[in-house]
Parts: sequence; structure tokens; C-alpha cells
Amino acid sequence: MAHLLCELLLRLQMAGGANGCPMPIRQGDLADMTGLTDVHVNCTLQALRDENLIVLRSRRLDVPDIERLRAFCGFNPDYLHLLPRDGVCAAR
Repeated sequence: MAHLLCELLLRLQMAGGANGCPMPIRQGDLADMTGLTDVHVNCTLQALRDENLIVLRSRRLDVPDIERLRAFCGFNPDYLHLLPRDGVCAAR
């Protein structure tokens, strides 16, 4: 779940968005995307909240420390092959 959130945030940043973003995806959608049950998604999101890795409030996702979240899940964006216009990958 943390890895998926990192990827979504990176894609948002590459499109010019900021860290905090509206979260139109519901827990059932996350369950479908990850192959987990709704209950497991709920527990996982709560665990991420408890660790202060994410803040979900009023259908908005904020990540207080993106590098900490990336380290937590071992996120490495290289597989996405995303390059901004200047050719330097901002994900690193």
C-alpha cells in the first residue's frame, strides 16, 4: 500500500502536482487495485497513519515525510522510466 501511494504521489508530482492531494480513490478501489480485501486495506492504512507516514483526512492525502515513506516500503522509482522535460529524473 505504501509503495502504491509513493507511485501515485510521484506521478502527481511529475504532472506538476504537490505532495498533498485530493484522494478520490476509496478504500474499495485500493482493495481492487492491490488484490487485498477492504478490511485489510483499512487496517493497512490505519497502520500507516499510526506510524505518521500518511495523513488521510477529508478525502485528502498528505505525506509528512515522503523520503521516510519511500524508505519504509523500499520504493525505487526507476521501473517507472519517468523523465521530466529537462531529462533529469526528479524522483531521485
